[in-house]
This record gives sequence, structure tokens and C-alpha cells, in this order.
Amino acid sequence: MNEKGERKILNFGHTIGHAIESATGLLHGEAVALGMLFVCSEDVRARLLPIIEEMGLTTETEIDKEKLYQFILRDKKADGNKITITFVNEIGKAELRKLPIENIKDLIDPSIYGGIQ
Repeated sequence: MNEKGERKILNFGHTIGHAIESATGLLHGEAVALGMLFVCSEDVRARLLPIIEEMGLTTETEIDKEKLYQFILRDKKADGNKITITFVNEIGKAELRKLPIENIKDLIDPSIYGGIQ
């Protein structure tokens, strides 16, 4: 991965997090922490959740999935009908996934993580 790609890894949780921040008024860090829970494997989520809770950050918010999606459509990382997200399958290993933007709805499915109502 080139340096530009490595820099993009720092966007972990930001795509969904920025949408949560805009839709709810949560602080940036709180919203990005929630966003990370949607773009990682179940194993990583199981490790992240107690850390987020220990830091005193919220792990739940009520927001309409469609409203969240509308904010994601305006994300600066959106490139036409595609968006690049950082996904973490295991601790220390991130990958950049370029997805059709409509597929982001699959990531914000409350059945994946119950924190979004």
C-alpha cells in the first residue's frame, strides 16, 4: 500500500462516524468510535466495545438508518457512486474497501451492531 493509502487507514470509523455526528450532535470522537463498530469484524468489535465503554463514550444512539445514509452521501470520501472505507478484520490489519455507495446501507444495518436504532 502506498503512503497515500496508509494515510487513508486513519479514516477508520470516520465515514459512518461523521454521519452519526451530523445526525445526532454527538461529539466527533464519540461518533467516530461508534462508526468504528460498523466497519470491523465481530472479533474486533468485541475488543473495541469494552474499550469504548471504559472511556465513557456512548455506545448507543437513536437515529434513522435512512437519515444516516443521506449524510454519508455527502461524505468527502464519496467518489461519484463509490466510497472508500477502512475495514479492520483483525487488530493491526486494516484494508481499504471501495464500495458502491448504496452498499454502505449494509454496513449501517442495526442487526450488525445494535447501537443504532
